[in-house]
Amino acid sequence: MEIPAELSDNATFKGTGSSSPVPVRLHSSGDFTGLDDLNARGHVTMDSLKMVQGLTVESSLTLQVFCTLEDQSSGAVPKKRPHVTQHKVCLGIILYGPMYLFDDVGEYVQHHGIYLQDPKGCDLNVLYCNPHNLRPIDGEPYPYTFDLDQVDQQTTSVALEGLPEEHDLLEALNTSETLHETRQPAAIKAQLGT
Repeated sequence: MEIPAELSDNATFKGTGSSSPVPVRLHSSGDFTGLDDLNARGHVTMDSLKMVQGLTVESSLTLQVFCTLEDQSSGAVPKKRPHVTQHKVCLGIILYGPMYLFDDVGEYVQHHGIYLQDPKGCDLNVLYCNPHNLRPIDGEPYPYTFDLDQVDQQTTSVALEGLPEEHDLLEALNTSETLHETRQPAAIKAQLGT
């Protein structure tokens, strides 16, 4: 799931010119700090704060959080110091938890207007169970999270065939040929105008 976030006024991300994810630690207050770069810090937006707090206080859940930096062309304002740029950010959250919370977590985030997506870049190789996806058919096992990247690569490499060109169905009615009037049906007694 992705939620909008804001950088603190004095926060920086050094040496990142792309939108590569930066691992962060999310606190119950809604603040986040970089795991590798302590200058990377900020907070979730107010509209997502209550939802995030509910997830962080649930001790049975493990959250893997990363901050995605938007490209500079999206209106980011450069700082005065060289090689340090302020960016708009988005927090990606991967949830790990026990199966007994499966439906509860799905309902909770859905109540807040968020639907879980397939995760990318999981740190843990666990069974992938998403309450917002169709469940496997009876007897089929759930996939593991590390297998999701392989499935994603396989589906993107499928060659698509072009569909045959369809003819416009209404084109048959577009004609300059004079059509002859048919006789009036016997069931209609009123005289039709000509």
